[in-house]
Amino acid sequence: MNITFAHSKGGVTKSALASNLSVWLHRKGHQVAAIDLDAGEYGNKSLTTSVGQAAPEIPIYQPASPEELRDLLPQLAEQFHFTVADAPGGFQSTAKTNIELLKHSDFVLIPVKPEFDAIEPLSVVEQIIAEARIQNPLLEARVIINCLDGRTRTGRDPQSVVDLVHIISPNLRVMNQKVRIDSSAFQTARINGSVVIQGGRSPAQEDLNALFAELLSDMIVTISQHSQQMAAANS
Repeated sequence: MNITFAHSKGGVTKSALASNLSVWLHRKGHQVAAIDLDAGEYGNKSLTTSVGQAAPEIPIYQPASPEELRDLLPQLAEQFHFTVADAPGGFQSTAKTNIELLKHSDFVLIPVKPEFDAIEPLSVVEQIIAEARIQNPLLEARVIINCLDGRTRTGRDPQSVVDLVHIISPNLRVMNQKVRIDSSAFQTARINGSVVIQGGRSPAQEDLNALFAELLSDMIVTISQHSQQMAAANS
């Protein structure tokens, strides 16, 4: 199962979510590989740094070109239960790499903050997804609403954020579980060389555990549906 975190805008905690999911799956007993295509942008916040410190036994790959990525992904799919990829930002400038990545992905997860400038670029992400689906029609896409602040109107009413996502990108599904803003939990994790799900109990940890459990259940159901569709098409 290949999972990609992607967005055309930086600063939406894409790398942090990818890191936490990698470690969460590993702690559940799955064989996990991580792919970091955004390491140069965020230094100590990158997937390479976070996963490397929190779970050094998880192998991390940094393919240098779309061609290297194309050759690597099928190999990892045979060796590991899950690969978790942090896609490069700037979807238009890195379109070739992103399309190659999504051609081999089962799920693409798109984190958004409850801000218009994080949600409006979803139309660009959808264009890349549509191009990848020409060769990978079973690619599933989900939006994760992240960094909800209960002190704000949108934080108290996340449905307004969901409605805006559906206005911008009506074909994208939104995960039911939302993630509350919890800067201290993420900062503490970085200081301790860990990730949020390894730390003490916090709102972010609770939300991430619930989000990843929902995602895993979603993937199991979706794979079953795809298998039934393929069997019906071949019968």
